[in-house]
Amino acid sequence: MARKERKPNKLVVWLKDHPMPACVIVLSLIALIAGLLLGGVNQLTYQSPEEKLAKNLSKAYESDAGWTKVENLSDYNVSPSDSSTALTAAYKSAAEGKDVYIYTTSAKGYKSGLELMIVVENDKIIKIMKTSSSETMGVESKESFLNQFYNVDLTTIDGFRTNKQKTTVGKEVSAVSSATKTSNAVASSVDIVAKYHKAIKGGNK
Repeated sequence: MARKERKPNKLVVWLKDHPMPACVIVLSLIALIAGLLLGGVNQLTYQSPEEKLAKNLSKAYESDAGWTKVENLSDYNVSPSDSSTALTAAYKSAAEGKDVYIYTTSAKGYKSGLELMIVVENDKIIKIMKTSSSETMGVESKESFLNQFYNVDLTTIDGFRTNKQKTTVGKEVSAVSSATKTSNAVASSVDIVAKYHKAIKGGNK
């Protein structure tokens, strides 16, 4: 018995006869599938702002008791030494007997978007951690530079400045050579933290 010849699929025939539209359709399908896969991955890895904050706070200073946000920061009579620098939030450890604060700052160095978390324990800075940065030199993570801010009683000084800044107010630290803008941005961030911490601890509003 002779084998019946199968008719070619109409879709296949159309695709062969129309190569350009076929190419567009195939590429569109690939883009759609890739988009769906990427969306699925993003959904799995997405962190809400609250989750990201909690993770960063825990990374900056481990505390089982959690943190209490310091409210009404604008009521404190504090002016930044650099208008591009701001204290964005302050948190106090909820642990009994713990005198620990974490301050978050934003500043502009070589580029904008330098965000830091600064940990103050018993009125002294013990850690400076970047949470976002586009700086190219990595000064904000250079321990030999950051060590200059540590273990200084913030209630006894008028802030910080680098040897490259025009102001003469505050404890002087040495800027990193060839990274003056980033050094100044970090110093301005720590400076505003020192001023706010002094005001918060002293109740200076």
